[in-house]
Amino acid sequence: MDTISIRQKVVDANKHISSVLGLTLADCVTASLKIYMKLYKAGAVRVRGQRLFDRDCDAKYGGKPRYHYWVENKGMVFEEHGGVQCICDKIGFYRMRQIENVEYAPYVCFFQDELPENKELWYMFNDMSENQIKYLIEVYIRKSEK
Repeated sequence: MDTISIRQKVVDANKHISSVLGLTLADCVTASLKIYMKLYKAGAVRVRGQRLFDRDCDAKYGGKPRYHYWVENKGMVFEEHGGVQCICDKIGFYRMRQIENVEYAPYVCFFQDELPENKELWYMFNDMSENQIKYLIEVYIRKSEK
């Protein structure tokens, strides 16, 4: 079996403990936006997909599909959730997490279900300045953390 190159570190011990104990939900959605803002100038893209865990939850609880979010750049995955930061080669990450149903954000760094209901506004997301993107991400994060 091939080895997987992975670097992990706890960046927020309180968040990590809370996540492990099941007291808080994972925060991969907002974390992926923050990582994207750090790496987008280097060509990074925001990605989502379903881990085996997510697919098991879908099957067990039914309803809306669950996704995990991360950022990819130059064959590497940058992920943070539950207070843990992970950097891993893409192939190893997909294999380790058993990733399926992968989607790349089509609107700068957003997916359709993260955009306003008015579809006529969507074209604007592909023609935004850096400051507009940063502001939009900040607003999205503040709204989702309430």
